[in-house]
Amino acid sequence: IIPVKDRADELEDCLKSVIDQDYPKEKIEIIVVDDGSKDETVEVASRFTCKILTNAHTRGQSFCRNMAAREAKGEVLAFIDSDCVASSTWLRQIVPCFQWERVGAAGGYVDGYFERSALDRYEKACSSLNMGKHIMYSSDNRSTFYLPTCNLLVRKSIYLEAGGINESLYV
Repeated sequence: IIPVKDRADELEDCLKSVIDQDYPKEKIEIIVVDDGSKDETVEVASRFTCKILTNAHTRGQSFCRNMAAREAKGEVLAFIDSDCVASSTWLRQIVPCFQWERVGAAGGYVDGYFERSALDRYEKACSSLNMGKHIMYSSDNRSTFYLPTCNLLVRKSIYLEAGGINESLYV
């Protein structure tokens, strides 16, 4: 599931990375949710084998993720942001976590893509999206760690039971 608004260039790289996954192609359903883009985002998405959902007016990432989650056919939802590029082993590495029935959600390592500017280098080293390279898990409601939605896999049944992502949270 890829929510997107006005990111035609980044979306192309993102879609290529999802399509090029080292994972059975028949198990991948790609849903792009255009959130009222004014650029060529929809045209870019239409060049790829994916389902395209559109919002006439911007509704926000949470709305887009929830909309696509209801439409998705799979048991596990994989969220990636349109300005992200997945490693070729993204799904192959994370999906096996769901063999343990107690796992409701899992995420992977988030790394900076660019290193040109000082901000790029800072984000690569200190981004709040980078949860580190260590396995963390929690089974209680007192946990303070989170999984960023730019790299999140979650059981569809649990996602829908929880009501999805709070749509009043706007990033």
